[in-house]
Amino acid sequence: MLELIIDNKSSTDFGLCLAETPSIPSPERDVERVPIRGRHGSLTKKYAYKDISFSVSLNLLEDDGIKDKLRYIRAWILNAKKLQLSDDTVFYRIKESNIPDIENELNLLGKFEANFVADPFQFTESKIVTLNSSGKVLYSGTIESEPYIKIYGTGNGTLTFNSDVIHFQEISEYIEIDCENQQAFKGVDPRNDKMIGEYPVLQIGMNDISWTGGITKIEIDVREVYL
Repeated sequence: MLELIIDNKSSTDFGLCLAETPSIPSPERDVERVPIRGRHGSLTKKYAYKDISFSVSLNLLEDDGIKDKLRYIRAWILNAKKLQLSDDTVFYRIKESNIPDIENELNLLGKFEANFVADPFQFTESKIVTLNSSGKVLYSGTIESEPYIKIYGTGNGTLTFNSDVIHFQEISEYIEIDCENQQAFKGVDPRNDKMIGEYPVLQIGMNDISWTGGITKIEIDVREVYL
């Protein structure tokens, strides 16, 4: 039976089952087309992908103690951060969720709908790649990834990610960079002032990674992303 899993809790834990397989749309890209006189066709500018919205229809399998169950079901859905279906390995990052009228829908139809707004992409669980020397990392996602990187070493060092060159100063044991949120830190202490350069991305396919100076090892949370 197909299950809805939110924050690692299954719909079956709440006595719920999916009334039908959810239809989750593909993301839409923000595209601007600019007509230019004298040019064949328009000039196309491609920007970021937009959030996706979808609904999930759920049946409550048992009528006993329905009001008590609904309190927990509301909290489960309204606090949702990560959503996936049991027949797939990817998950969606939830930005917003709501249940319009759960009690009336259950009384009238025997089921209710939960609505979600999510990031446009599908994500996988953490996949850590460790490099003890310069090498290559294969990235299998279908859109470039903004990884989480932990750099070990002492003193100053330079990290090269494909064509991206990042300089680090005064490394003490390690420094971490979150490329998605564009932050550098060690533990809870910010280290943005110890990094010079752009936050790197993993390109689709093979990525060349090397370093010089006081860097001794790096760990990469690949953060595979799919359209």
